[in-house]
Amino acid sequence: MNARAALISATLASISVIAVFAPAAYATPAPNWGEEEPSSSPAAREGAAMAYDSNHGEMVLFGGETQEGVQLGDTWTWDGEDWTLETPPNSPSPRSNADMAFDAASGQMLLIGGQPDGGGETWRWNGSTWTELSPSTPAPEVFNPSLAYDPGMEMVLLFGGAATNGDLQNSTWSWNGITWTQLAPQTSPSPRWGAAMAYDPANDEMVLFGGIGENTGFADTWTWNGTTWNQETPAHDPPLSFGLPMAFSPATGSVIKLAGGGSETWGWDGTDWSRVTTFASPPARASYPMALDESKNELVLFGGLTMEGPFLGDTWTFGVQSDQAPVATISSPSDGQTFEVGDEVSVDFSCAAATDGPPLDSCVGSDGRQAPGGMLDTSTAGDRIYVVTATAEDGQTGSASIGYRVVKKASPKPPACRKVRGGLGLGTFGLVPPLGDAPPVPGLRIRIRARRDVDAKITPRITFAARGWASTVSLRPRIIRIDHSRKLRFRIPAGVRKEMRRERGSVYGARVTFSLQASVKAHGDRSSCFRKKVTRTIRTRVVNVSSRVALRRR
Repeated sequence: MNARAALISATLASISVIAVFAPAAYATPAPNWGEEEPSSSPAAREGAAMAYDSNHGEMVLFGGETQEGVQLGDTWTWDGEDWTLETPPNSPSPRSNADMAFDAASGQMLLIGGQPDGGGETWRWNGSTWTELSPSTPAPEVFNPSLAYDPGMEMVLLFGGAATNGDLQNSTWSWNGITWTQLAPQTSPSPRWGAAMAYDPANDEMVLFGGIGENTGFADTWTWNGTTWNQETPAHDPPLSFGLPMAFSPATGSVIKLAGGGSETWGWDGTDWSRVTTFASPPARASYPMALDESKNELVLFGGLTMEGPFLGDTWTFGVQSDQAPVATISSPSDGQTFEVGDEVSVDFSCAAATDGPPLDSCVGSDGRQAPGGMLDTSTAGDRIYVVTATAEDGQTGSASIGYRVVKKASPKPPACRKVRGGLGLGTFGLVPPLGDAPPVPGLRIRIRARRDVDAKITPRITFAARGWASTVSLRPRIIRIDHSRKLRFRIPAGVRKEMRRERGSVYGARVTFSLQASVKAHGDRSSCFRKKVTRTIRTRVVNVSSRVALRRR
């Protein structure tokens, strides 16, 4: 830790302050801090100078000091998204603890003072190079001064700082675009360095807060009316601070500064200080620059040093953070799927707060169900969208959606009718034992053969013929499955038996004609596939069949 950082730490350690604050209300969405992620960035440092260049619409940062005590003389610009290292042909000597301000009246970006040897110098940045000015009255030889532009006076105002010999100053100077003039206010803050100073356009006044004196720190508030300094008596004061700049924030309509080691955000409304509620804050730090980026209406903060020792090289912004909306995610189903009417399809989704963003308030699907899931609407056919909306506590929203299509439930497609090769054949078979364990009845034993497994729709008929007389009986049609061979038993109908007995005195042994009309289809075909028609006839004798298995057909 360098000598100045050690002095800061020792000074703070010797001071005890109790801060009283009232939380400030915020708009929707609430102003908040957010850490930026530029692709390139200045190295970690403390004591850099920074101000917004209205001529070129960019933030300009110069110099500072590394943790190893190396003074820096590089120039960087911030375009709202990324840092760019400039390569000016001419630059101030490496230095830290200088200050910068943009003089709107003369269109000059000014850099003043700094250490080790920048005291008394005034430099101007024109967007591409630095030029040292030679005013008839040079700037005071100080480092850590307070510098800001006063549009009411149309002048840059400089207050205090530490002289090169270490003496603390409380003089007030103004820059009119040509030279420096020391002013003679009737009252002034006590000598100090590192005080925060910024112009408050909401109340049309320059505001100064805090700073470091001889072995003490300040938490007092002063305003400049154009001729003198007036000490304010707010009901609340931020904790004392050093090297913690402040700037006007359009997002809150107040002058904003960090306090409490740099981790608390406070706002000045022209009468009182109040704590500004934020969902995120930069890590505590000191000796960093902060300025208003007028193109984006947000404050930009870079780097600084921590009380624990490490120097920082991060970039934070404060304002209405449009990139801090919560994030919604739909994990299933995937986008673009098709479902049938009446399908029950669950949706898995979740929501998360943005990094540095406000906490979640709700995570709801378009069917009104809360995370972790809902159901797709498949009640009717058509193209549909399912949306998940994440809402943060400050009203910012984020969403995710999937599109899907609902179609009418498709009727099962009937199998095609396949060609059945070959036909059916008829034969008879014997029984071993002949009757089984059931009472015998007169009938026929018929074997139906097929070349392959088929279903057959059969219409059997039995014909008995005698001297000049014949009787034909049709049995009830049925559908049977034939696995290459199928055995069937048929009873002789009662009317035929009666005629046989009358003719021969016996049924058994009588020859009858069994004929079969059939149409067949392959297994698995639809029912309408019975297309191949065959007729088969066989002459056989009446034998015993088992009454238990005989087909009773009338």
